[in-house]
This record gives sequence, structure tokens and C-alpha cells, in this order.
Amino acid sequence: MRRQTIKFLALSLALRPAACSFSLDTVVTDYWYYVHNHLADTTSQACLNAYSVPIDCDMTLLGRVSSNSPNFNPGPEDLERTCVQTCAVSLESWVENVKAVCTQPGDGALVSSSVRPRPQVPVATVGEVFQYEYAWTCSRNSSGWCALNYPMSEEWARDDFTCGNACAEQFFTLAHDLPGSQYQFHIYELADNSNWWKTQFKLGWETVLKCRQSELSEGVAHSSRSTTMHGPVSTVTTRSMRTTDSETTSMQVPIHTSSISESTGIFVAAPETTSVTTELPTETPNSAARRIRAPLWGMW
Repeated sequence: MRRQTIKFLALSLALRPAACSFSLDTVVTDYWYYVHNHLADTTSQACLNAYSVPIDCDMTLLGRVSSNSPNFNPGPEDLERTCVQTCAVSLESWVENVKAVCTQPGDGALVSSSVRPRPQVPVATVGEVFQYEYAWTCSRNSSGWCALNYPMSEEWARDDFTCGNACAEQFFTLAHDLPGSQYQFHIYELADNSNWWKTQFKLGWETVLKCRQSELSEGVAHSSRSTTMHGPVSTVTTRSMRTTDSETTSMQVPIHTSSISESTGIFVAAPETTSVTTELPTETPNSAARRIRAPLWGMW
């Protein structure tokens, strides 16, 4: 599921070159500090070399993963430079190379903890965090970038979001599909995501499944009514529309792969049986909401 989600997102993007590249073994002030000395001191030289291989992505992604600087305030133009196919391909290549090379018993990335010795995770986990952040950063609905608009909405990170909220569905689907969602960077350290976030991700995914089942049921009912009125049909593909005061949702079943709507450019994460395209009212982007933050109504 993880590869499929990233693959379809990458292939949907224009063939534009990445604006620049960066190495995770190079400190970038206000952006990145988790260089080789934050890996286990038993990490092999071959693994260290693999860790330092440049990643062909815009620096914006580096900042979104780890920057807490008030000077880091990405907007739509920054995301346009970041969300290119070359970046997704480079991330995938980096992760696969590190997995292949960092196989010695001492190879590991240190995780923030009061326990000594500090716990370790595979070095490739660092790249998986970047893959997750890339996928979320590049998610869109008809109003624009979900990463900029969704955190400003009333349903930000709520596990009881309204079915048809495309950004919420993408947010929780990516958190479920991609292992990098279980970690985040705290400036100098890699840390486990909080139990609060892990619970929200779990409950939000359950809501995604309920919404998909509801949409599927509506589609089947619509198909049955259409068959009664118009006679037999040759396929079971149906389309139903559900409109509220602020949202318009279209649903087509059955779909078994992730897809990008050619007409809207909206990323649709990979459901088992449904594909949902949602249009939400335009919200004023706030680029300061650059990373996953707990909403005010919930804490860890």
C-alpha cells in the first residue's frame, strides 16, 4: 500500500526538475540537524555513505520535515517546486538504497528517549518520514493544497470529520498507509509520534472506512434504481452525487487503485473499493501551518 500510494502521487506530477538537492548529512541552519552523529555510533561506513547520498528535492521539504524556525513559512509557490516527480523518485531511491546497504547489526538511527542506551530504528526510517511528509505536503483538493488549508479548518485532525472532506480523508489515509507517519523530527532528534496522534490516526482511519462504505452503499442503491428504470446495464460502475451546503462529492465504484483525477488534479488515496473526489469551499491558506500540530481541542 505504501509504495502504491507514493507511486501514483509521483506519476501524477509534471515532469519538472527539482529546484535543488540536499544531503541529510549536512547541517542546514534552521532546517536540518540530524546528521551522521545522530545515527548509532556503531553504524557502518557503508551505511553512513548511503545516508549522505543527495536527495533531489527542494529545500522546502527539508524544512517541512524538521524546521521549527519562525522564518520558515512556505507558501503555494514553495509547494509547487517541491511536488515534482523527480523528488518522489529520488526519495524512493534513497530509501531503497539505504535498506539495501544498512544491513549490519550496528546500523541504526537513534530515537529520542530518556532510556539509555537510546532505542534505535532502521536508518531507512529517516527517509520514510520524508516520504510521508512529501505525500501529505503534495495532497490537494479543488481549493488548493491540503497542507496549507486543512489545518485552518474546523475539522483539522478530527477523527469524526464529515464524509466527503477530501483533505481529511487523504490526511488519515496517508497516516495509515505510510510508516513514516509514526515518527517526527524535533529539530535535533528523531522522535516517536505521540500516543495522542497515533490514536487520532487510528480513529480517523476508521472514519475513512466508514465513509467509503457509506459511499459504496449509496452507489449500489443508485445503481439498483437506475437498473429498474432503464433496464439491465453491462457494468456495475455507478455515479452518485451528494450535496451539502458547502461541499459537493462525487463517488465512482468500484475502483481498486489510487488515482489522480485528470479533470481536477486531485489526489485520491488508494481505497479498496471506492475513489472519492471532493470539492470544498475555498479557505484562506495559512502557510505557517507547515507541520502536523495537535489542534487546540486535543492534547497528547
